[in-house]
This record gives sequence, C-alpha cells and structure tokens, in this order.
Amino acid sequence: TLSNLTLFEQSAHIKAPESAVFMDTTIKLGKFKLTAGGRYYHNVVDSDVNGRGLLLLPSGSTEFSEQKREVASGFNPKVSLAWRPDKRFLAYTLFSRGYRLGGPNLVPSTPVSPTKRSYGADSVDNYEIGVKTSWFRGRLTLDVTGYRIDWTNIPLIVTDSSGLFKYLDNAGDARIKGIETSLFMKPLPYLTLRTAVTWSDARLLNDYDPNNGRPPAQAGDRLPGAPEWTASNVLTGLSNFGNFAPSLSLIHRYESKSPSNLSFKEIKKGGYNLFDVRGGFKLGEFGLTAFCKNIADERGVTASNNYERTDGEILSLKYITPPRTFGLELSYSFEQ
Repeated sequence: TLSNLTLFEQSAHIKAPESAVFMDTTIKLGKFKLTAGGRYYHNVVDSDVNGRGLLLLPSGSTEFSEQKREVASGFNPKVSLAWRPDKRFLAYTLFSRGYRLGGPNLVPSTPVSPTKRSYGADSVDNYEIGVKTSWFRGRLTLDVTGYRIDWTNIPLIVTDSSGLFKYLDNAGDARIKGIETSLFMKPLPYLTLRTAVTWSDARLLNDYDPNNGRPPAQAGDRLPGAPEWTASNVLTGLSNFGNFAPSLSLIHRYESKSPSNLSFKEIKKGGYNLFDVRGGFKLGEFGLTAFCKNIADERGVTASNNYERTDGEILSLKYITPPRTFGLELSYSFEQ
C-alpha cells in the first residue's frame, strides 16, 4: 500500500569483472630514452537497479527495475621520449590515453523530474611536452610542462528540472590546454621556497542542452570548476640545534574565478587567496606545532549549487572556505 512506501529509495547490485594486460618496453639510444607500452582491457559491467517510492508515481508505478550489461574492450597506449644530456637537464614528450566506464545513476526518473538512468564511458588523449632542470647543486630546480587533453564524452553533474536530484550526463567533448610550472629554491641552508603555478584553458567543444529547463551551454564555454589560474607557495625556515629543531612555514594558495556549472556561467567559484602559518619545534621524538589556517578569514566560494525559481530568480547554495582556525598539534615519532 502507499502508506508502506517511502518517499524514494533505490539500490544497485553491480558486478564489474575486468581483464587487463600491461605491456612496457624501454630503449636507450645514447642520451635518448624511448618508452612505449600500454594496457589492453576487457570490461563487463552487469547492473541490477531497483527502486521504489512515492516519487515514482508520475511514471505510473511506485516501483522500478532495470537490468543492463555493458561490454568494452580496447587498448590504451602510452609513449614517451626523453632526452637527458646531463644530470641537470631533462626534456621529454609524452602521449597517453585513458578510458573510464560509465554506470547507473541512482536517482528516480519520472515525467515530472526526468533524469538519465545511466551515463556512458569517457576517454582522454593526453599530450605533454616539458623540461626539468636543476641548478647550483640542486639549490634551484625549475620544471615546466605544456599539455593538451582531448576529453571525449565528458560526464558532468546535472540537476533535474525539479532541483531535487543530481545525476551524471555525458555533455560531449572538451579540450583542455595548459602550462604547469614548479620552482624550488634553497637560497640559504635553513630556508626553502616551493612555488607551483598552473594556467589552464578548459573549453567545451560542442553545444549541450541539459533538458532540465536551465540555459544550455555553448561550444567554447569554460568547463565548470576549471579555473584559469591556480598557484601555491610555501616558504619554510628550518634549523637544527642538536635534538631541538624549530620550524616556521608560510603557505599561500590562489584560485582564479571559474563557472560553478555550465548553465549558470555568471555565478562563479574561486577568486580568492588563502594564507596559513605553521610554527613549532621537534625535541627528540616529540613535536609541538601551532597553526593558523586562513589568516585573513577569507570567505572564498569553493562550490555552488544553483537553482532557478519559476519567477526567474536564481538561488545559489554556496560552499565557502573554512573560517580562520587556530590549533595545536602534538606528535610523537616511534621511528628509531
């Protein structure tokens, strides 16, 4: 009877046996090194999804059941060529391919709130070219990598027309281009600086309509949650006086603004700087560290769920960075 039904519950029994063979070989030609290989895979996914509840009534029944089998086979290659003229310099280029299976969405789908029962597999082709350098006996290192990722059948989180459920849907293809840099400096025996900066341009290659009453995405739109710039810096001072080792670290993180989802591109996440400080000491096996996270008490938006009301007003549920936090950590090392 209806009185015995819950609002909605759903379960899935999934069996996904996989067979795979890995191959890898390396050929050295003077100062060059060629590595080639890959992975052959054969996947079978059997899913048995069952649901029941009052939310299914618009579809004409309070119960739902679906059995589905997916079979996939293929080969993911990986090839790299490296040139190392000496111990201080390495240049390389790389190509690799990745594949990921799809699966069921554990949410109801009715005429009132249609969703996708399942989402398909996606794959990536990754191209890299970079250099790794070391100077002044390792006191200065600089790594730079340029990359391009061709992402096929990209799965993205979509909200249904009622705003109640989220599910995965394949939005089409995307291309991601970027440059990663990593710098390490040790100007003094007790002082180190680590810096990483990434520029990324992640764009959808086709139009995509989520069919949930929300605005469609267009080719060229930036992917949600993919900031153009990210950076991190860690400045650490560390010294030793016998068994007494004091340390102090200043930490900085930055993320530029990016869309929170494809349908509401004007509502952004990111665009904040976070600063932390950690100071303490080790005395033999014991350690004591005091810290302050988010010194400036920055309210940075890390994620946002957006909904459009029937009157056109857009409501946003935003998740923010944790507030300024102080603390102490006491540790003991059992290592001899």
